[in-house]
Amino acid sequence: MLLTNDGHVITGGKEGIYVFDNEGNLVWSNNSKEYEIIVPTSITSDGEYIVAFAMLRGYIPYICIFDKKGDLLWKEECASLIFPAIAPNGAYIVVPNFNLNQKPLNDYPIEVRFSFYDTHGNLILRTPVVYVNWEREAFGSVSISPDGEHIAMGCHNKKYLFNAKKLVDIINQMNSIESQINQYELKGVNLEIAKDYLNRAKTELRNGNYDKALEYLQKSFSNFSNCGPSVNILCVSVFFTIFLSSSAVLLFGLFYVAIYTLIKMGYLKSIFMPFGYIFWGLQTYCLYYVMNALGSDPYTIKVLMIAMFGYLVLPHLWYYLNQRADERYEQDD
Repeated sequence: MLLTNDGHVITGGKEGIYVFDNEGNLVWSNNSKEYEIIVPTSITSDGEYIVAFAMLRGYIPYICIFDKKGDLLWKEECASLIFPAIAPNGAYIVVPNFNLNQKPLNDYPIEVRFSFYDTHGNLILRTPVVYVNWEREAFGSVSISPDGEHIAMGCHNKKYLFNAKKLVDIINQMNSIESQINQYELKGVNLEIAKDYLNRAKTELRNGNYDKALEYLQKSFSNFSNCGPSVNILCVSVFFTIFLSSSAVLLFGLFYVAIYTLIKMGYLKSIFMPFGYIFWGLQTYCLYYVMNALGSDPYTIKVLMIAMFGYLVLPHLWYYLNQRADERYEQDD
């Protein structure tokens, strides 16, 4: 049973979750024949997310995450009866994973590792294995401190406390950087390099490499920190790349037309024409890169690619029409 800040009581039971106000009136319920029984175990301080343990039909254990309206956001099968928890600010959900394939269980330490997820069900981190004492009727419950920096787990008559301060700091930095990158991209600023560093940081964190994750987070932050508040301001490194690519569009286009013209005038042999087509291909690629770097919409990019095809055909068409016109005037003479 859980209690929200506004006095609502959240309880579970057969086939669903039930929420009552402080006068005992049912606010909402989430009933489903899919559940054998469901037990809410944790809630964020603002009441936005509810974590629950559910036993589905066939006695299959699952971890379920609901929003404040009772809609299921995601679920995942787990190994045993456990009580997952969510950080008060919703930064992460922690789920203990027990290795129940070990035999016998009585009086033997068993393997336990913690899995950290975000509220969308994405795996943030799976910790290295630790060993706890276990008896057959034991089960694990998890509790998180208000600041999210300490995690406590109960297992039968034993209690374990884990320091998660460094992990919380990394997750908070990661969420902050990802939020800022998304805001810049909504303004039309392309930050592919920063996103790449952020994804590398997530990979390193999942592998438990905290220091490497921090290193990539710093690189990600540095990449977009030069961006100002204006929509039209680009990161210095991105601007330089766009400037060079834009210049290359003009140069490669000039080389293509020059080679074609010199061949038709007889100053170059026709065997050099493939080089002209290579310059046209490089010009098209550079233009495509610039449009993506500037955050152009797909329709604009398609129109420009069609225009580039026209640029490829136009010199041939112009020469053909001029040749036909000369032939006609020669016949008239």
